Amino acid sequence: MSAALIALIPATKRSPKQTDPTARRPWKVELKEGFSWLWSHDLLRPMAIILGLLNLLGTLSGATLVLFAQEVLRTEPYEFALLESGGAIGGIIGGWSASRIA
Repeated sequence: MSAALIALIPATKRSPKQTDPTARRPWKVELKEGFSWLWSHDLLRPMAIILGLLNLLGTLSGATLVLFAQEVLRTEPYEFALLESGGAIGGIIGGWSASRIA
């Protein structure tokens, strides 16, 4: 379904790529420029920090859930797959019903 939707996007003309490799800047220079721009932006800087912390917490909770399920609950791989599938299905149902509940 995704491929069909992408195929429906109209094609646009692209500018020719740079052929001179000496005109390209090193990635470290571009990374430093991007971070300095982000750090000087008053709105995006706190949002990026908060998003990074939320991603860290989400990753930590996911890794803890795997360890908890394996070591404490003694689940088999298919049982853990069912557990995660149940969470995904609950998220989908919650997304569909949230606007009605709100």
